[in-house]
Amino acid sequence: MWLGGLRALWSHHLLRALRGGKCLDRALILVGSGGQARRLSEEIERESCGQIAVVAELRMPGTPGGVPIECLDEAVRDGSVDRVIIANFEGSIEQSRVLLERLMRFAVDVTLIPDLAELRTPVIGVDRIGTLPTLDLASRPLTAIGAVLKRAEDLFLGCLIMLLTMPLFVAIAIAIKLDSPGPVLFGQLREGYHNTVFKVWKFRTMYHQARDDRAERQTSRHDGRVTRLGRLLRRLSLDELPQFINVIRGEMSIVGPRPHALGMTSVGLPMTQVLEGYAARLRVKPGITGWAQINACRGEVDSHEKLRRRVSLDCYYIDHWSLSLDLRIIARTLALLLFDRDAY
Repeated sequence: MWLGGLRALWSHHLLRALRGGKCLDRALILVGSGGQARRLSEEIERESCGQIAVVAELRMPGTPGGVPIECLDEAVRDGSVDRVIIANFEGSIEQSRVLLERLMRFAVDVTLIPDLAELRTPVIGVDRIGTLPTLDLASRPLTAIGAVLKRAEDLFLGCLIMLLTMPLFVAIAIAIKLDSPGPVLFGQLREGYHNTVFKVWKFRTMYHQARDDRAERQTSRHDGRVTRLGRLLRRLSLDELPQFINVIRGEMSIVGPRPHALGMTSVGLPMTQVLEGYAARLRVKPGITGWAQINACRGEVDSHEKLRRRVSLDCYYIDHWSLSLDLRIIARTLALLLFDRDAY
């Protein structure tokens, strides 16, 4: 009876698949705990884009309400299924072990789906350490070679830019002194690679007495704290030039996620409270410019949605880093220096 029902169900799936022009892998799902079989079945068909058709969802042989293991043998022998998927097996390890030993005798694909729902983390790869199967959940964004190449890029371009802009450095320093009283440079503690704290350097663009060391109030358009010269420097991003000192010292990169001040908030809330994955952007050194900045993410972070978009773009850059991407970002940044309306 059970086998007849299985065949009828498979015939229905096959007919539907053939009408849709699909070639399917017939799968039988065995679960160690009830209540999730139908949801898992629908998820498998959806995630496989219809390339896996689930013939039936059944309880694990040997567990309460489980299907007799002999029926499973027959279904595999007569070719009713191509794959057996075992899921939610953590609470029925012994039954799963017996089932796996039995399935190894047949020409059928066997797949285990561990329950990672509580971890809420993606799996980026499957690997092996000796004879131990492993799931890779995260990886270093830069390999050892990649880190050396990026550091060489930073040192070469950083030193070259510092050398070429030295006359501009001197001219800006004199202009700041003439424009308003106070120091030429402004140092602010910011969060960098692996949550380390460092002091980022900028040309001072605000009146010295109105400075905001913890960035408790973000700079806005038409901000009264910004000097006349400061508006021009910020508009052309020339206030960022001293950050090449941070680059040469190894605290920053030319390209990377922008470092945020320690006290910076989004609509009154700390960044980490607004977005759970905020710290993921700190997996590489912060940069003077970045993928987010050339994709219209400059200025105030005055909404949670703006923060989510910036972090999303930062993580995209980290996950897709290459020297060519860095050079593309640098070229786009140079073009935006004159035409970016979001700079203020």
